[in-house]
Amino acid sequence: MRTTGKPEQAEDGRVVRVYGNIMDISEQKEAEEKHRQLEEQLQQAQKMEAVGRLAGGIAHDFNNLLSVIIGYSEILLEEIREDQPQHPPLQQIQNASNRARDLVRQLLAFSRKQILEIRSLDINRVITGFENFIGRVIDEDIHLDLNLSDTPVFVEADAAQLEQVLMNMVINARDAMPGGGRLTIETAAVNLDELADADKPIDAGGCHAVVTVGDTGTGMDADTRSRAFEPFFTTKEKEKGTGLGLATCYGIIKQHGGDIRIDSKPGQGARFRIYLPCTPAQQPERQPTGNPGEEPPAGDSANILVVEDDPSVLNLACSVLEKNGYRVKSAGDAQTAVTHAKNNPGPLHLVLTDVIMPEMKGPEVCREVARYHPGIKVIYMSGYTDNIISGQVSPDQGAEFIQKPFSIRELGEKVRRVLEK
Repeated sequence: MRTTGKPEQAEDGRVVRVYGNIMDISEQKEAEEKHRQLEEQLQQAQKMEAVGRLAGGIAHDFNNLLSVIIGYSEILLEEIREDQPQHPPLQQIQNASNRARDLVRQLLAFSRKQILEIRSLDINRVITGFENFIGRVIDEDIHLDLNLSDTPVFVEADAAQLEQVLMNMVINARDAMPGGGRLTIETAAVNLDELADADKPIDAGGCHAVVTVGDTGTGMDADTRSRAFEPFFTTKEKEKGTGLGLATCYGIIKQHGGDIRIDSKPGQGARFRIYLPCTPAQQPERQPTGNPGEEPPAGDSANILVVEDDPSVLNLACSVLEKNGYRVKSAGDAQTAVTHAKNNPGPLHLVLTDVIMPEMKGPEVCREVARYHPGIKVIYMSGYTDNIISGQVSPDQGAEFIQKPFSIRELGEKVRRVLEK
């Protein structure tokens, strides 16, 4: 309420009456508060966007370098016995490079620029498949409750990234309950269109899967809640937290077209509610490409063309595949790749190619190679971010991706899986 008044004075100076009015300014105050919140959200978004641009800018070159460091350290560790003096330093190199890789991936996840492998998933199955891991992460004095929807709840998502979100939230909940407590994970499907505007948790409408991760821990005050998703913000001791756990969750869910909300007060625990758009039913698995009736090559019978303009990454990829028994042709540029495809006496079964290269991009190279080897399978590799890759490769092309930096095990498994499809 706002009160204004004007006194009326007598001749001797005494106030004999006051004229004024009382105004209800509740709506004005609400508008001012909403304006303040919007300004804070804008500032937060600008800070997050700045970190995202930084992460995207360093990703390509840094990921190429890490691919080489991780790959060759793995190769050397396989060849050097543990009792040799070179083994411990190599192990330290690999550990440090893996931590650097994870940090870059967290930054890319936060900035919503990582490459996703989207599939139709039942969110309940993702959680139950992750239950054993949760049991190993939480302490014995923390009780786990799973209250999952009675019916499947399908979303279009990257299963590994959803597991990353769950892991980060479970670890966060565990750390908030140092003396033990209860961890609850719930799922449900909610039609947001059926809710009143005041009850809608997010701006989007339609059916949404809701995953709630709750704990009975220390809770958060208003300032901590407002900064919870900021990168590098943490209430943990320096050696126990990087401040990227919840920021990574935020980025992953936003990249999936969803949202996260927090309900928490000091001493009353916290509840994180994740909203993801539902899909009506499980979609069929993508059918493999290939010539009808042609049996997929196995083991050392596969011929692979590797196309990569970075010599260090090219040599590493070829070495790994040759070590796995494949017959490999290498090309450091697009024209060499097309020449190999044209002149190769036998069939080429797979092309492993970088996406962004001089002269021709990866998809253009693959189209030229496919002129001479119809049905050839494709794996794109890249250290660039998702927004750049999506501008080069259409999602309906049925291609597989491997994100740099990759380990030799990841590369071997990806190639084998694609060839066996």
